[in-house]
Amino acid sequence: SHYFYFLFVFTQIVWTAAWCWLPDGNKRTTPNTKHLVKWIAVQTLGVTPILIYSWHSIIALMAGSKGSLPGGLPFHIPSLDDLARWGATTMLESSNPYRHVSLFLGEFFHENIIGPNSMSNLRLVIGSTVLVAIYMGLRRYSSKVFPKKNLVMWVFIPSILSLIFSFMFSYYYARFLIFVLPAIFLLIASGLQSLWKSGRVLFFATGLALLVVWTGYLSSYYTDPGDIDEDWRGLVDYLAQAHRPGDLVVHTYDWMQGYIHVYTESNDDFDYFYVAGLNTKSLASMSVARERLWLLDYENTPFSYGNWPGAWMREHYALAGTHTFGNSSISAFVHPDNLGNVDRSVRFTNGIEMNWVPVEYKR
Repeated sequence: SHYFYFLFVFTQIVWTAAWCWLPDGNKRTTPNTKHLVKWIAVQTLGVTPILIYSWHSIIALMAGSKGSLPGGLPFHIPSLDDLARWGATTMLESSNPYRHVSLFLGEFFHENIIGPNSMSNLRLVIGSTVLVAIYMGLRRYSSKVFPKKNLVMWVFIPSILSLIFSFMFSYYYARFLIFVLPAIFLLIASGLQSLWKSGRVLFFATGLALLVVWTGYLSSYYTDPGDIDEDWRGLVDYLAQAHRPGDLVVHTYDWMQGYIHVYTESNDDFDYFYVAGLNTKSLASMSVARERLWLLDYENTPFSYGNWPGAWMREHYALAGTHTFGNSSISAFVHPDNLGNVDRSVRFTNGIEMNWVPVEYKR
């Protein structure tokens, strides 16, 4: 879904370039080219941290996959199915457009102005103080310093495009609207400057309220350990110790490979296979000549109802053990090494041998 973000950033820059060369009745004091360079520089500076994070996330997701881009980069170009699958969430409300628009606006306001994890009392204070500054900034946007066309180009057009796009693909749109924050910050700064000129008491009151609530919010945010069930360090340490060359790690969610890559900083030692849909043939073909399989799952076990990869592995392999680490689980399956007489004995590659004698039962 980071590709969606890149799409919006690209669209934003295209709109900037188009606007700079449109005829304008009001003469500007700077040439078109210089104005364009300034705007692109400001936008690039504003989105650079997120671009770096997005690129790192893409590398984490794609590393270890087969194929490469021209130049030898160790990942392949994703398909449209990959884009849709990576961006899938439960926020798609195309059947009810009014509800979808209200959710979109609510998440936009919550993510970009208030903060995703703030409590109700902080939301009220932060929202009211920021809206005061934004209102004052909008009043000043009629000046030549902050023309309204900049606000429309930088905030409203990308937001409308992302809203339209959200009706086609389900993705966590609030996170990828962060690129409009530089414009919102300029708007808030303009409003605070107007408050300073109008009355310093109101300015200091607004600034103090923002300082207090944001200090409390950031303190609670960075001291919160988060969901301990999402800590994958135990699973990754176990897999790194128990994994052997030639093993195949089968995962039921595509993002799991990226998780392991982030924790281990390397995927070179692991062979992965993502089980998409209900394609048992592809799983069977990938498992040929594999002595051991690892089933990496989320909030699920090989015995859970509807877990067809687990059912297939239990049918064709022997379950050697299952370990649960929070919400994640990993199961080891061993392929029979020598079946012999399947009615009497079986021996596995890990050295375990089972022998039994058939017994006739009479009522």
